[in-house]
Amino acid sequence: MKQQVFTIKGVFKEAYAIIKPKLWIVVGQFTAMLVVSEALSYLLRDVPVLTAILSFVTMFVYAFFGLSYARKGSFSFSDLSRAFTLKRFCFFALAALLYYLAIIGGMLLLIIPGFIFMTALYMFKYVALEKEVSVIESLKMSLRITKGYRGKIFGFFLASILVILLGLICVVVGVLFAAPLVLIADALVYKKLSSRFSSETVTESPKEAEVVEVAVVETVAA
Repeated sequence: MKQQVFTIKGVFKEAYAIIKPKLWIVVGQFTAMLVVSEALSYLLRDVPVLTAILSFVTMFVYAFFGLSYARKGSFSFSDLSRAFTLKRFCFFALAALLYYLAIIGGMLLLIIPGFIFMTALYMFKYVALEKEVSVIESLKMSLRITKGYRGKIFGFFLASILVILLGLICVVVGVLFAAPLVLIADALVYKKLSSRFSSETVTESPKEAEVVEVAVVETVAA
C-alpha cells in the first residue's frame, strides 16, 4: 500500500496553522504585493511584452512567498530581494514559458494531455527557486516529484479554486486571507512531495525525460 504523502485537507490545515499566529502580517504582506502587482499591471497595460514579464515576476514573487512560509514559517521582502537575481528570474521565466506552452500544446492535441502536463510539470516553479538546475531539468524534476500524485494535485487545484471563490464571496476581502492560504498550501504540497527525495535522487526515468523534451520541442515548433 502506497504511503500517503499528503492530503488536500491536511495541507490546508497546516497552511492555516502557519498563518493563524501572524494573520495580519501575512495578509498585510500579500496585500502589499497584490497592490503593487495590480498597479504595475494597470500602468503597463498597453505594453504586452512588459505585461508578460510582469506576470512572470508576479508568479516568482508569489511562489517565493508561499515557499518561504512553507519552509520556515516566515517571509520577508529582504529575503525576496536577495533571491530575485536576474539569472534566477530568467531561468524561472523561461521554465514557466515552456510549462505554459506544453499545456497549450497538450490542450490543442487532445485536451487531456494538457491537464497531464499541467499537473506533472507544475512543481517546476519551486524547483527553479530552490535548485540551481537548467530550465529543462526543472521540468524533468517536477515529473519525478509529482509521479503517482498527479490526480491528487489536480484535486488540490479544484480545492484551491473553491477556497478562492469562498474568499470572494466573503465580502470580496476574504480573498486577502484565502489567497495566501492557497499559496502556502501549494508550497506545502511541493515540500511534502520533494521531501521523499534527496537532491541526488530527484531524477526521472529516461523514458519520462524523453517525453518531456519531445513534448516541449514539438510544442515550441508548432
